Amino acid sequence: MPFAVAEYVSARCSRISAEDHFPFGRQVNSAIFIPAVVRSIALRTVSNSGCIHLVRHGLEYALHIQSMKFSKIMKPLLSALIFLALLAGCSSNQKSGSQAPAPSPTPKATDAETGRIAFQKMYIQARYWAPDAQGFLLESQPTKEIRGIDGKSAVWSARFGSRARNAAKAFVWSGSDAEDAPARGTAPSSEDSFNPNNSSTQTFDIGFMKADSNQAFNTAQEHGGKALLDKDATLPVSYRAQWSSRDNSVIWHVIYGNSKLVVVVDAATGEFIRVDK
Repeated sequence: MPFAVAEYVSARCSRISAEDHFPFGRQVNSAIFIPAVVRSIALRTVSNSGCIHLVRHGLEYALHIQSMKFSKIMKPLLSALIFLALLAGCSSNQKSGSQAPAPSPTPKATDAETGRIAFQKMYIQARYWAPDAQGFLLESQPTKEIRGIDGKSAVWSARFGSRARNAAKAFVWSGSDAEDAPARGTAPSSEDSFNPNNSSTQTFDIGFMKADSNQAFNTAQEHGGKALLDKDATLPVSYRAQWSSRDNSVIWHVIYGNSKLVVVVDAATGEFIRVDK
């Protein structure tokens, strides 16, 4: 390709005449011309195929130099500068590509579930631990993001007992990656002692839990819960389900705040039972 040569400048760095440098007889300053050639080559590295273009144009420049009437000293000097620019351009292009930041993964949305659904997920894992495992306690844990409104929570824990193993085991289900929540998924804890004759560890079949925590919430709202949330919309609501010998049924405790209000709901029918004082 033809050279773009700067117009005549007064300063000269060589005593060799212009005719000895260039066959077309233009007077140039070699101190300006040589860096301009190198810079022109290096700037060709901006595209994805920059090194390919750089090599092609570098070879064109080198061939052009050989055909020109440069002095014996100037020809190898110009060729050396061209190929140094080739190496620097390709190296710079490769480094800039390797330092490109990797795209950050899209965070998962928080999964909030009702008590029965979360209980079923943990029940499956408990059956792997002990085929005869039955639950005796289900509790929710409010977080800053999910406060327990509408009977849903991002964190639930359940305890299961096994007569065959004479042991109890707790499981936690989490649908959140928040700092105040356990790791997402279902995780077991270590085994604990279990007494099936103790009233606080009386197991129940999941079939008795026909009314889910969202139905229990709606019932509790009608018996004082709504008035509390109207005053303080940030008040957390938690849930606890267990067998009640007193009511001979599985019951829901719907707990507003730090036990400001505890409404007891029948987990089989969803009907209001009482307000615990």
